[in-house]
Amino acid sequence: MLMATGALHAGEPAPIAASDSSSCAVRVSLADDLDDFYPPGSLRRLEEGEVVIVFRAAPGEGSARDIRISRSSGYAALDDAALRLVRALQVNSPCESRETRWAVHFSHGPEEKVVQPANTDVSFSRVVGKVLLVPDESAAR
Repeated sequence: MLMATGALHAGEPAPIAASDSSSCAVRVSLADDLDDFYPPGSLRRLEEGEVVIVFRAAPGEGSARDIRISRSSGYAALDDAALRLVRALQVNSPCESRETRWAVHFSHGPEEKVVQPANTDVSFSRVVGKVLLVPDESAAR
């Protein structure tokens, strides 16, 4: 299992991130690829944004509770995807139940031209979405 402090990145097997480096840090992990949470319709519409989610974590519970959006992306589909992502997380805090804030960043890369195999004249463009989950520090500012 990969240990990391800070961000949870797509493509890492069973990653773990911590909300801070204290002994009471809320730890999260996700077996799925974060990028799979990017709504296809949002990619087609080139929607990007950040959703700040607040939830509670407690020892031995394993999942987030009292989940709410603290700051919307301005796009309902991205907000809903962020909620789905947090519901899919495995969370743990070694200390009593505590509230934690995480930011879910949705961004897309440039349009890529995809050419089908030889013997076809078919090609199309696609946009690849990236999702990043990081502890939100905006409350501390």
